[in-house]
Amino acid sequence: MPEEPDTTERDSLIVKLERLAGRGYRPPRGIRSAARVVAYDLLNAATPAVPERKVYALVDGASLLVRDGSEESARLCLEAVTTPRVAGDVVRVLTDDQGTG
Repeated sequence: MPEEPDTTERDSLIVKLERLAGRGYRPPRGIRSAARVVAYDLLNAATPAVPERKVYALVDGASLLVRDGSEESARLCLEAVTTPRVAGDVVRVLTDDQGTG
């Protein structure tokens, strides 16, 4: 019976990735909804002219950026509607909660 060649040489990248799924990969921790509510309240109080749905969408988007490690991008996005201080506070709330989720 002939010996099978090394399967890693003939497998496609997709097969290799499927085989590796779950090994050594930890998905980023989510940001709890309590931190999102605090961030929403901070941003909503500082931006009375912005509709609540847009404020919620901004906080949701910023939390995704923070979760993926792009705190600076999140802060810059928030600065489009509020002051740098408030934007920094919102990002800080989301960043501080990331380690406890």
